[in-house]
Amino acid sequence: MNEQKKVIRLFLSDKRIEQKERGWLIQLMPILKEYISPIEDIHIVSLEPNTIRGNHYHQETTEIIFPLFGRITVAWKEEELLFKENPLPATTLYVIPPNVPHALRNDGLVAAIAIAFGSKSYDPIHPDRVKEEIILPNL
Repeated sequence: MNEQKKVIRLFLSDKRIEQKERGWLIQLMPILKEYISPIEDIHIVSLEPNTIRGNHYHQETTEIIFPLFGRITVAWKEEELLFKENPLPATTLYVIPPNVPHALRNDGLVAAIAIAFGSKSYDPIHPDRVKEEIILPNL
């Protein structure tokens, strides 16, 4: 594994999130473009209760994870330190550089949603994904 970098946490201000009559307006694009340009992949992640997504790292892809709805634990490993956070929904972006193991776990009682933005398009024949288990389901 190459030298790991650190995860950057970006906290959204109230100016970037606004509840409208027809739904939510979340102004992410100016922030995303600072870290990924162009955005090659957008993945909507649905997690049932006690489900884990991730437990891997990417060798080439930078990924920005946005926990949108539900009680999601965001976990990542820098060197030998494991970090876990339970952000309030739609408040925090996590910029995950290449070679940083990461995972999401739904710790709530209903389905949760996150959005992942990637710097490379997903290729099912050669996925840029190396398995590394860093969190387990809750018992």
